[in-house]
Amino acid sequence: MKHVRIILLALLASSLSILCLAQQPGEIAKRKFKHRGQIDSSYDASSNKTTVVLNPYQISANAADEGETKEYFSIMCGFIYQGRTMTDYPETIEFHIISDGTRGFKFDDDKKRTLTIEIDGERIRLGTMTLVRSKHFAFGSSPVNRFRNGYLEELSIILTYQGLLKIAEGKKVWLFVAQHKIDLDHEHMEALRDLASRINL
Repeated sequence: MKHVRIILLALLASSLSILCLAQQPGEIAKRKFKHRGQIDSSYDASSNKTTVVLNPYQISANAADEGETKEYFSIMCGFIYQGRTMTDYPETIEFHIISDGTRGFKFDDDKKRTLTIEIDGERIRLGTMTLVRSKHFAFGSSPVNRFRNGYLEELSIILTYQGLLKIAEGKKVWLFVAQHKIDLDHEHMEALRDLASRINL
């Protein structure tokens, strides 16, 4: 009986080792992610490519806001791969930060677009983000609503798969663009983990 137990334990240990080796290192396990973001996947037959994107996910207004002036940030992230079924990891992943506020353009100079990410106390300088679009628009004026201006700016930067994993696996993550500090809360992190989990071969 004792010998049978030893054999069973040995078989169990062997099976666990095989399972561990079968799992790709650094992948986000598939599970139910708790967030309110929207992730869409679409296939384009003309280019034979599939796009997977976390649509703009708004972050709370900047804590320094006062009165009627508000500064909102959103994150967006996505990747493209060949075909309908993923057969290789995406070479690059786009990460976007969208600013929507009333205090003028914040990222109209390269020096103001440097992105640094703090992940669980470790700071990583990712480089200068690209200004994808900037738009100035005006809110209508009326006797009860004074004339106000709005400013929309969208920035992007390229991440590698390992870079996305590094961010998604973090417990506490801050984004720093120029003097702006953006706190990613649990739901935003869950959305990024959900996106990363879809890169699974």
